[in-house]
Amino acid sequence: MRISFERLGLKMWVRFPLQSTNLNKQTMKDNKLIAEFMGINVITEDDIRANKTPISTSHDGYLEEDLEYQSSWDWLMPVISKCRTESKSENDYWEGIYYTLEECDIDITYPTVVEFIKRTKKST
Repeated sequence: MRISFERLGLKMWVRFPLQSTNLNKQTMKDNKLIAEFMGINVITEDDIRANKTPISTSHDGYLEEDLEYQSSWDWLMPVISKCRTESKSENDYWEGIYYTLEECDIDITYPTVVEFIKRTKKST
């Protein structure tokens, strides 16, 4: 959770670790790939330190470790919807996503969505 404070025109971020976010580097890389697919700006803490990207709301972007595609259906379902609208008839990998949804298990669906995006990215 992030809380922003504006004082005298300065923006500061205070982070409260409400839960342990033990994301491995591959998950963070995959989440960043999904965010880019969705047109979401991913901000690094280095950007904030260098004041390259002053952020005031989540609409401006998310920190890499704040992306929750791997653990939240609320985050993943809009991605799945976009995958469906961008799937092409020759891209049968959409069916992989479709069938994983029957399992209702995000641990199965998430990597399938990542693979769909990677294949879509390669074909463009």
